Amino acid sequence: RSTLFPYTTLFRSLADTAKVNSLIAEKIKQMMEAAHAAGVNITPESDFRSSADQAALYEQNCPGGTCSVATAKPGTSQHERGLAVDWGLNGQTICFPNATCPAGSNAGYDWLMANAKTYGFYKLDSEAWHFSTSGF
Repeated sequence: RSTLFPYTTLFRSLADTAKVNSLIAEKIKQMMEAAHAAGVNITPESDFRSSADQAALYEQNCPGGTCSVATAKPGTSQHERGLAVDWGLNGQTICFPNATCPAGSNAGYDWLMANAKTYGFYKLDSEAWHFSTSGF
């Protein structure tokens, strides 16, 4: 555990966990509970990522600096700070790899767009599934 970025583990199902910065852990938990209460079973598909993991993801998605999927450069991702979650619905990353979803096509996306701001989370413009405290 880092003293600069303490993390908390949240349950996303009986078998899986999500790792986020303790500054947002309670809000993530409340948001998931509210979505589930509304019948929308969103789950974190990607959460905290180490700098090494971010570098590997960038290398995988952006060979030669051209990204096939929007991917933050190492050192710039909110995932590295534990302040972002990539959301899924029914085991699929929400609307991957699109920046948005047509209204009514994905209940998870619709719910997050209508409610995430209430909990302090904002969608990244280039990724339908990525929500963070800053929108980056």
